[in-house]
Amino acid sequence: MASKWIPNDNDSYNQRILDIAEESGHILTPIQGYDKQPLVTLEQAIEPIIPFVPDIKRMAFIAKVKCGKSPANDLSIDESASIILYSMDWESQEECLYHALNKTLRTENRRKLKPWFLYLRLILTALSRLPYSTHFVFRGVKCDMRKDYVEGETIYWWGFSSCTTKMGVLQNEEFLGSTGPRTLFAIECFSGKNIRQHSSFHEEAEILLPPGRQFEVVSSLDQRNGLYLIQLKETEPPFPLLQPLPQNAHSTIAGHYNRAAISEASSKEQANKKVMTKESVISRLPSPEINTNGSYKQAINILLLGGTGVGKSTFINALANYLVNDTFEQALNDTMQVIIPFSFDFITDYHTFETTRVCTGKSDEYEVVDKPSETNTRKCRSFVFTIGNKLMRVIDTPPVGDTRGVEQDIANSKEINAYIAQYEHLDGICIFLRPNEEILSVSFRYCVQGLIHYLPKNTMENIMFIFTNVRATYYRSGSTSRILSVLSKKNEEKFGVHIRFTKENTFFLENQGLQYLSVHREGIRISCEVIHGLIKSFNHTKEEYARLIFQIATRPIHIRHDIHLLFEVREILKILLTCIIPLSTTAGNQKHSIGLQNEKMQIENPISNKFLIGV
Repeated sequence: MASKWIPNDNDSYNQRILDIAEESGHILTPIQGYDKQPLVTLEQAIEPIIPFVPDIKRMAFIAKVKCGKSPANDLSIDESASIILYSMDWESQEECLYHALNKTLRTENRRKLKPWFLYLRLILTALSRLPYSTHFVFRGVKCDMRKDYVEGETIYWWGFSSCTTKMGVLQNEEFLGSTGPRTLFAIECFSGKNIRQHSSFHEEAEILLPPGRQFEVVSSLDQRNGLYLIQLKETEPPFPLLQPLPQNAHSTIAGHYNRAAISEASSKEQANKKVMTKESVISRLPSPEINTNGSYKQAINILLLGGTGVGKSTFINALANYLVNDTFEQALNDTMQVIIPFSFDFITDYHTFETTRVCTGKSDEYEVVDKPSETNTRKCRSFVFTIGNKLMRVIDTPPVGDTRGVEQDIANSKEINAYIAQYEHLDGICIFLRPNEEILSVSFRYCVQGLIHYLPKNTMENIMFIFTNVRATYYRSGSTSRILSVLSKKNEEKFGVHIRFTKENTFFLENQGLQYLSVHREGIRISCEVIHGLIKSFNHTKEEYARLIFQIATRPIHIRHDIHLLFEVREILKILLTCIIPLSTTAGNQKHSIGLQNEKMQIENPISNKFLIGV
């Protein structure tokens, strides 16, 4: 007899919230093997479990109908339907898919999991695409669980854990009620996923924790009248209890293309030497368009320019990690991609502002990370990411305003000129700035005028502004926005040339998430509240990278050159960026700085307009 589907009943949701008593809390063998399975349709994923779940084929059909044609969160129909199927009711609770699956996940015999591998691969892939829920969540059970949850002990949950964000819901009679022995669990988690938009019960605020979670028992309190409150805190085990998804499962940075990151040597002769390669998938990035004359863009070349410590090298490291990891959790479980050594101060205690100096990677001829007061990047180097059969080359350069002095700045300019001469064109010039730290000096406008004069007018479309360390300004440019907007307007009125400073070519990056990946490797742990902020930062910045790549890849023109490339422009930018004075600078210091800047502007450069436009 076929099982009966009950569309308006949420008994399975109630039971999933209350089934915590089924967890032994003991350590078991890690869950692995599913990760080696291919991603398949829901129909294919359930085929091996037909003997264990009655009427599963009909229920899977209903789940796919319920999810519609355009599931939320960019999930595929099969991915969304896999979550709906997990949350659906059968006539008998023991026949529900979630009951059979969790019972198998909690058994010590891991061989019994094998028929579930295809379904696990599908639903865990779907969950990895959903946003995290990192605040407190709640579960409960109608019994006294204190003897199994002793303060200070570590416990393990092996099944999927359904929780709610609304503690008051558990007081209803269909959950814990108000009489008899009851245990309420308050869980501080970082791996929960909000499945509301993919649940069979959209009205419920259900948070789903993946299997294989580790918790510390923080406290166990008697609330009187038979109610006991146990507080748990999710902690990171030394080794994964749930084998992470393969890195090339998916990514949401830009469209479905293979890519590899390749570090190129600084000299032309060694430019094709590979020092790092990483295969993965890109999403939502279209293939680079052809030029207006029909010629094919063999490579997208992006030049990075900015002052000391503004985050150019971090930008490249972060890009490598965002491309191979779709979520913050995946990045934590993955091997961190460090293609450029970098160092930073990380706040480990937000109450005392205690910081730790972290160096990731070792100093080499290109980067010096063990001297905090000195310039890190010493030589040009480029990193190539392949997109299908196309290349995206990101060129890192020594900073404007090298701490080793003006002579070194001039030497850097010459090196950049020689290095860039290897390439036939540039598609984007990214100027890195900090938000809300600087005001314009008197000579700033003259530097911009020089940039306008020596670059053809239509190449202004290729200039991108990138603001780093923007979390403190709520992902905004702060006072710098006003300065650049006024400057753009004045130059448009005077020269008829518009340097765009709009949302379209302005990007806000916050790479504290990348920094935590580094400190996480050192065994440093931070609070759930801070992790919640890092997850938000990770997701925001990942989307900004996607937008930046898309913007540059779809520019209709690019800057071309013959022998001399950006020596002249870089000299202008060197003055331009060093003419921005910190807000804390006194009027006297500003006057002194302007004097120095005027001296710099007297440097004679054999400037000749060598730039042509690919049309």
